[in-house]
Amino acid sequence: MINQTNIAPKRMKCVNCGADIIGWQDDSGMIRMTCHKCGTVTVSRPITRRHVQLDVYAPNKQQLL
Repeated sequence: MINQTNIAPKRMKCVNCGADIIGWQDDSGMIRMTCHKCGTVTVSRPITRRHVQLDVYAPNKQQLL
């Protein structure tokens, strides 16, 4: 079971269309966000304290803009 006290919402702009998106950060620091406008999925993972990996996935059968 996930500890609900350490989960925090995070906001950013969609890298595909520029819309505001909100994701939830879990205990490990990973954030998964889905854009409500274009459907792009963004996954953010901390690698070190100064390096964050940002993966962007286009919706099925589509390409990033």
